[in-house]
Amino acid sequence: METNAPFEAAPPICTLCRVEPARGRSHILPQALHKDLMEDGNDVMHVITGDPQERISRSRTGPWDDSILCAGCEAKSGKYDQSVVEALRTQPVTPSLWIDANTVEIPGAHADRMKLGLMHIVWRTHATSRMDFHLEALDAERLRTFLQDDDPGGPEDFGVILAVHDPDPEFEGIWAAPVPREWAPGWHGVHICYSRWEIMMTCSRGGIPANVKQALLTTGQPVLATATHIKLRDTVMFKEALEVARRRIAAGTWGDDSS
Repeated sequence: METNAPFEAAPPICTLCRVEPARGRSHILPQALHKDLMEDGNDVMHVITGDPQERISRSRTGPWDDSILCAGCEAKSGKYDQSVVEALRTQPVTPSLWIDANTVEIPGAHADRMKLGLMHIVWRTHATSRMDFHLEALDAERLRTFLQDDDPGGPEDFGVILAVHDPDPEFEGIWAAPVPREWAPGWHGVHICYSRWEIMMTCSRGGIPANVKQALLTTGQPVLATATHIKLRDTVMFKEALEVARRRIAAGTWGDDSS
């Protein structure tokens, strides 16, 4: 007599190696940064995605996805994440770190590993279905090749710009969003802020505004950040993000997700 055994769907294949089943619990943004903020008394993180109608996710651990990476690729990704975490934990920015009036050096940071960590973050935002960043300009196959080879590429290959803002005791948070076209025409990328630090990372080859090329993170060199001499809350991007949040609250698309 035949029995109908319950059907168990096979796990999806890892988006990076495309060999092993995806079983790793992958945090899209490094969980360690979110834990830092939790210890400082903050309770949730907000992630603003590319679709004005999409609900903003709110999470106690940061958004994660267990269907994009296998255990091996997740471990490799997490190793590079740690380089990003250690660099952004450089607090406070003491006078000894200043190279000149507009440049700060992050001591001990490894540019190659930090850039690869940021490239892995971009891959996870691209691969996950939980956060639709609409990175339509991303050269995904090229990025995957770099990650498979542990190659951070040249300065303009998925170029990274790091900025440091003036202290702001009233703001200690982490948020992420795509860089909208109206903010920087021709610049397609991901924008990440953590406390005083701000990162913009390109998702397409070229298209980097000429006036910021000199600030690109260069592998094999010290990790330098451009000082803005203003608070993050006073930047155009931060004000625009707040306006997006206000519109979504009014439209009822400010999410209630928590995990």
